[in-house]
Formats: sequence, C-alpha cells, structure tokens
Amino acid sequence: MTHPAPPRTVLLTGVTGGLGAEIARQLLDTAAVHVVCLVRAPDTEAARTRVIDRLGLPAALRMTILPGRLDHPRLGLDPTAYDGLAARTELLIHCGAAVNFAASYERLAPHNVDGTLHMIALAQRRHELTGQWPHFGFVSTLATFMAGRSQGLGEIDETTIPTEATAGSLGYARSKVAAERVLREAAGRGLAVSILRPGIITGDSRTARTSGWDLLRDIMGALAELGVAPRISGGAPTDMIDVVAAGTVALLVRAAPPGETRCYHLVRPQPLPAAELFSALTRAGFRLDVIPPDHWQQHVKSNTRPAARQRAVNIELVSHLIGLTSFSAPHMRSEATWSELATLGVRAPALDSAFLDRLVAVL
Repeated sequence: MTHPAPPRTVLLTGVTGGLGAEIARQLLDTAAVHVVCLVRAPDTEAARTRVIDRLGLPAALRMTILPGRLDHPRLGLDPTAYDGLAARTELLIHCGAAVNFAASYERLAPHNVDGTLHMIALAQRRHELTGQWPHFGFVSTLATFMAGRSQGLGEIDETTIPTEATAGSLGYARSKVAAERVLREAAGRGLAVSILRPGIITGDSRTARTSGWDLLRDIMGALAELGVAPRISGGAPTDMIDVVAAGTVALLVRAAPPGETRCYHLVRPQPLPAAELFSALTRAGFRLDVIPPDHWQQHVKSNTRPAARQRAVNIELVSHLIGLTSFSAPHMRSEATWSELATLGVRAPALDSAFLDRLVAVL
C-alpha cells in the first residue's frame, strides 16, 4: 500500500548542513507537510538552538525538533518517542552525513552506514506499527563513481550501480556505496527507496551564496590565492543548491512504489567547463597563469601560505573526485532525472558566466 502525496509528516536529517537547511526551507513551503528534524544535540534546547542558528526562529517554530543521534540505536530516542516518530513518518529524507574527504571509511561508517541502518530500522518499525512503508529518500553522492573509468566506465547514468571499485579509495565515497547497498537490500524487503546523487553543490541561483560549505567556491578561492590553474579541457558535475533542493523535494514528496529503488542524478546534463571558472576569475581581476596539470599539482603541494595550503588540500581531493585535473572521471549523465523534473515543474536557471561572476564576488 502506498500513502497519498504529499505525505503529512516528513522526517529530515542533516538540517543543520547547507543542503539539509535548503531542503527544510523548501519543505516548509509545502503547506500540507509537517517537518520533523532530527538534530545531533544533548537535549531539545540545544537542538533548537542549532536549528535557529541555521534557519532562523520563524522556520524553527514551524518544525518539530528532536535531539537524537544517527549513530545510536533507536536514533538515541526513548522507546515511546521512537515508536511515535515511526508511526507518523510517511517520508524520510536522510541528508545527514559525516562529510570529510580526508577521513577513512572506518571513521565515517558509524555515522554514514550505521546511521542509514538505524533510519531503515525506523522505516521497518513504521511498517510493523501501521502496515505501511514510508518513502525513504537518501542523499548520496556522484563521488561513488569517482574511479569509474578504472573499471571501464566512460559514462554512468541513473541505472549504474556503484561499487567499492567505482568509489576508489575515498572513505566518504565508499561509505555512501555501503549505505546505498543496505538500502537496496531494504527495498528487497518492501521499502520504497529513492537515491539522490548530487555532484558539486554550489551557491544559490540568485545570490550565489550558500549557508554551508560551497566546494566550487572553495576551488575558485584556492585558484585565486595560488594564482595558477591547470591547463585542462574537462569540467565539473555541478548544480546550484536551491535547484538541488527543489529537485529533491519534488522527487520525494509524492507516492513511491514499495519494494522499488529509484535513482536520480542532481547535476546539469553537461558539466561546468573548468575554463569558464578560470575566465570568471580573470574577469574579476585575478591573475591566473594556466600551466600543465602536473606542474600545477606540484605548485599546490609546495605552497606554504596557511590559507592557500588548507584550500589546496580541498583542491587535490576534489580534483581527484571530479576529474578537474588530468584524472578523468566518467561523464555523469542526468538526462533521465531532468526529464522527470521537467514534468514536476522544476526549472534550472542558467549556470552561466553571469552566475559565475556572482560566485566570484562572494569569495
């Protein structure tokens, strides 16, 4: 049995992160939906403070805020609160994750993998109590395919299933592969699953700002500080944070067939060319010498300025992740996702030079 769309109660994790906060804002614009957010905090007051700091008081007053822990059984809730939450949750949006490109799989697994298992257990508990499965929306990442070319994949689409081999050595990507795997297993038991894979999430389409970490802006800031860029022809799978959130909400706030796994790629069909990033910096007056990729990587490693060095760490990791250097990741296709989003009324503002100029202005 499926539940009507839109669901009445949505449980959201990761609300204090950049994407989670934007998803919360857009959910709150859906009048028929009540949002419950699970926040890592020792008590309700601390959890409420974290949400207010991120979203503001008016938004916080419109949500139910629960202190809890993804890495704890029953999400850190007492049995009565846990059963009450399970019974009324019709849609789970699991956006919470430990995001650290330098951390090992073993360090990230308790939050990213065990946390997903604990959310699946909540979904199972709802089925036990009500006879109905919730729709489980899981925010994964296209980093699960970062080493796809080494496995013979020149391109991937929404039907491609990631593996440890396609994720490569990055602990974060491997933890998301493992989480996707346990969700597919749960779908085999009847859970309705939607997996959403963003690429690089950048600023809002209007302001170019985010309320969290903006990887694309960080890359551009590092290039500006270093004064050099790699001579490459590739690009980055990218989209704006408000577009990613709008797509997430539109795809999830509707009925989903029990026992089915659907996958979506929340990036533009064409990657953002690296050359356009470089041009935006030079238009803003930054001097940027374009050098061979191997020379650029050496320059990054030898830079000793503290701020540039910290950003350089991100550049090296992200470059490997998305193919921004000579390393070539698969082409990440998203045409099927955008075909569906178009029917749902989700539009994509131009990711063009005017937007990049706004992004440079807020570096």
